[in-house]
Amino acid sequence: MEKNNDIKMPAISKELIEVLNQLFPERSAELEWTEKEVWFRTGQRNIIRFLNSHFAEQNKTIMEKK
Repeated sequence: MEKNNDIKMPAISKELIEVLNQLFPERSAELEWTEKEVWFRTGQRNIIRFLNSHFAEQNKTIMEKK
């Protein structure tokens, strides 16, 4: 099994990041959500945070190469 550090991520576009942040915004849980829904939505947003982080790192690396 590969370690996460050994996996090369593909480039992520700014447009993709913007759309994902619109579809899955940072927000607080609603009182009417079930516990499962809270955990499900938290997981969705956690993936978007990961992609945001990768996008920022990708652009930092690009800027350092210039």
